[in-house]
Amino acid sequence: MDWTVLNQYSIFAAAFLAVIVVVLLIVTLKVNARLKTIERRYSTLTRGLDGADWHDLMIQLGDDIADLKQITAEHAKFLQALDSRTQVQFCHRAMLHYDAFEHIHGQLSFSLCLLDENYDGFIFSNIHGREDARCYLKEVSVGKCAQFLSTEEQTVLAQAKGGAR
Repeated sequence: MDWTVLNQYSIFAAAFLAVIVVVLLIVTLKVNARLKTIERRYSTLTRGLDGADWHDLMIQLGDDIADLKQITAEHAKFLQALDSRTQVQFCHRAMLHYDAFEHIHGQLSFSLCLLDENYDGFIFSNIHGREDARCYLKEVSVGKCAQFLSTEEQTVLAQAKGGAR
């Protein structure tokens, strides 16, 4: 065997191995730096979890999301019920201006009737006089009023019950 040929190739092999070692060293340093970044992010993400693993964390987050969805649905139902109880829509209404007294003109007196879809509501009347003005509020239930109604109040009640305006 010829040692000179073998020595010639060993120099190339040693140089090749040196290049591979340098490349592996660079790759190792980059991987190490990336690993430190990932460890920092992981410690930031899991801060305060007292050693919980990801599986337990994901299960807990899923349970929390399900609880929040249930609470949100309950709140939506509550708000809908509250809205239906507090919202009154006066779909039947009528108003009439008139002169309450013969000596006072200008139709400053009026009666206003506001009823919902069940014909529940009220009649508001303002009687304007020379010295003062008086207001009356009379409750209407199912289209009827238990109190005495003036002619004008009867008129606005009949007009309001006649149809939506």
